[in-house]
This record gives sequence, structure tokens and C-alpha cells, in this order.
Amino acid sequence: DSLNHNKSSLDAGDDPEQQQQQDGISSPHSADAIRARWKKHLAEKERTKRASKSASALGPKVPPPSKRFRGIISTCFDPYMDLYIEQEDRNLGAMLEKVMEEEAWTVEDDTANKILTSATDLVSYFIEALKRCTLLTRGQPLYDLFLLFKKYLTRYASFLQQKIPGYEGRSLAEPEARTVCLIVNTADYCSNLTVQMTDTLRKKIDAKFLERIDLKTEQQEFSSI
Repeated sequence: DSLNHNKSSLDAGDDPEQQQQQDGISSPHSADAIRARWKKHLAEKERTKRASKSASALGPKVPPPSKRFRGIISTCFDPYMDLYIEQEDRNLGAMLEKVMEEEAWTVEDDTANKILTSATDLVSYFIEALKRCTLLTRGQPLYDLFLLFKKYLTRYASFLQQKIPGYEGRSLAEPEARTVCLIVNTADYCSNLTVQMTDTLRKKIDAKFLERIDLKTEQQEFSSI
């Protein structure tokens, strides 16, 4: 009996799974454990499949609000912005007439930038008008404002050209020579300005207007002074 008992103990030790089952422990390598894991895997796969179908039934992914609603409010102003553009036209006309009447056609010798104050006043107004408009819209009204810029740049170039004194066959007096140099410097400044304005407007305006933003004609008018 003692030998048989020892033999049985050794036989049980030779089979760990049998020993674990006798001890009340389920082996992870047993047929029941493998079957349970397989059932769990199938259940997880089925849940994932059902979740995917539910998501598809909801339709396409909705874009975030920031993209869906971008520009919606500002476009509400577009049908009424013609009144704003008309007012800007009047303001620009009055402002340009005023600065040309007040232009001294001279600057102090110690002035860093030898350009006419009328040019800097005009540019300052352009900047403020652009800020006002882009707060409300970047569509057709902004393009209409660009056309105003073209109009008044051309008008300003004409003012400068008319101020150049005729000097065929004679030498210019010093005051006249200084005025001519000041006008040429101002024209060069405005020529460079048209390039900067073109770049700025193209960055701000809606894509469909990009190809129409061009100030090359105005740039040439200033370059020819």
C-alpha cells in the first residue's frame, strides 16, 4: 500500500494539470480554459463589429464648428456693404483733396524719410480702411475696397506728376530741384507700397478674388514719374 501510494503521488506529480485540477485550480492550458478564451475573443470581435455599424449609421463625420461656421456671420454683411464702400469712396476723395491742399511740398533737412506727408497720410488711411473692412468681410466688399485703392493711387500719381515743374531748356532753381527730388522719392515709396499692398490683400481676401488683385499698372505710374 505504501508503495502504491507513493507511485500514485509520483504519477500525479508527473501531470501538473491533473494535480491542479485535483487542487481546485484551473490550468490556463486546459481545453476548458482555451475554449473560454476563444469565446471571449469572438464576443469582443462581435461587439466591435456592431459598434462600427452603429457609427456608419450616423452618417459622415461632422466637421468641427470652427470650420462649418467660419465666415457665416461675416457674409451676412455683404449685401449691405455697398453703402460702406460708397462712404469709403467719399471719405477717400475728401481726404486726398484735403492733404493735397495742405501739402507743403517740402520737408525739414533733418527728416529721416524724405517723402511727402500726403503720401504717409494716404497710406495710413488705406491701412485703417483695410482693418475696418476685414473685420466684417473678406469677400466682394473687400475687393470693392481694393478697387478704391487703385482709383486713389492713380489719382495721387497724377497729382504728383502735375507738380513736376517744366524745365525744358532751363536750369531748376534750388527750391524747384528740392521739390522734384521730394516728389521722385515719394513716387518711389508709393511704387514699393503697391507691391506690399498686393501681398497683404492677397493674404486677406477670399480665394476666388486672388487673381484679380493686381496693382502693376499703378506701380508703373509711380515708377514713370
